[in-house]
Amino acid sequence: TNVVSLLATCPIDSVATRRELLIAVRHLLATSFRKGFYKHIDTLLDDRVLAGGRFSIMHRRNNISEYYTTILGPLNYSTLADFVHHARSRLTLHQHGRVIH
Repeated sequence: TNVVSLLATCPIDSVATRRELLIAVRHLLATSFRKGFYKHIDTLLDDRVLAGGRFSIMHRRNNISEYYTTILGPLNYSTLADFVHHARSRLTLHQHGRVIH
């Protein structure tokens, strides 16, 4: 879905935008539209997508990644927990392992 692409490309310093995207994802996961996210299970289990890690190396010097983790870390993990709850029967053993670690 386009929401997953937006999460993957959203810069880490766009905290408000990323927050709104995560809230939108949580609302979508509460509906039957969550089926559209099933094909993106591996992408959503990637820390770089939910946490914006693709940009964290550039921003570590400015402590932006620490700020981001403090502000959006709980929302990231609760969104992932909601998704895993609904998709748990579709997860492979390897994906279960990625959820745990």
